[in-house]
Amino acid sequence: MSISDPDGTGGSFNCIWTVELVNGRFTVKTITKPSGAESRFKYRVTPTGLNALKASPTTMSGASDEESLRSGPWSVELIDFDDAWKVKRSSCTESDGTTPSVAAGSSASIGVDVDDRVVCTFELELLTPREGRWRSRNGAGRVVCDGLTIGMEPVTDVGSIKHRRGGDRLVARGLSSGSSGSVTLDRDQNDPRRYTGSKTFTMQGVTARFKVTLDVITEERATGMVTAKARVQGKQCKIRRPFEITFLGGG
Repeated sequence: MSISDPDGTGGSFNCIWTVELVNGRFTVKTITKPSGAESRFKYRVTPTGLNALKASPTTMSGASDEESLRSGPWSVELIDFDDAWKVKRSSCTESDGTTPSVAAGSSASIGVDVDDRVVCTFELELLTPREGRWRSRNGAGRVVCDGLTIGMEPVTDVGSIKHRRGGDRLVARGLSSGSSGSVTLDRDQNDPRRYTGSKTFTMQGVTARFKVTLDVITEERATGMVTAKARVQGKQCKIRRPFEITFLGGG
């Protein structure tokens, strides 16, 4: 089971907040969060504007001032969390089930009365490069053979990305100049924003087993590095070339 599918539901998990208005206090506690994630989850509750957290490895909580408590519409918003994740959808339900929630991205609002019990669910998923066409800007690289350095000029190209295994695997084509065919990249279990893979191809006249690393910045932008070691005419050579990709569209 991959880090992006910890509960087997297909690439996401529910982060559930329990909101209780009891004895003039408004509390928020998280029940679940992604396995392996940092304790970097913050929320904001309005109208109190609560954003303080006390974090532990499994739970976080906070409480509003007693004088701030009142019945009416409340909003719970997830405002800061691990960079590898994005909010897919959010919702809230109350104990008597009479008031539906209004959700917008990372925020969910609901009418609350004193002593109500509300569960707000934030469904998150890992950031994944979008499927479709990508522009690749290959930076100036270098080939170093026994102290002799050969430079590589920057090159711009157009490639593509397709998803496999719910986005935990990418099939990338044309993302790095000099590569032929496609390369398979798998999500790093220790760093879910990073994909790694390897492929034998020719770059700057050198055929070798190249390692490719892709670091996701957003769904539409990522940076990467191609590296390899090879022997060329009896010399030990190292190859290194950075690249950056930006999303062009589907198709």
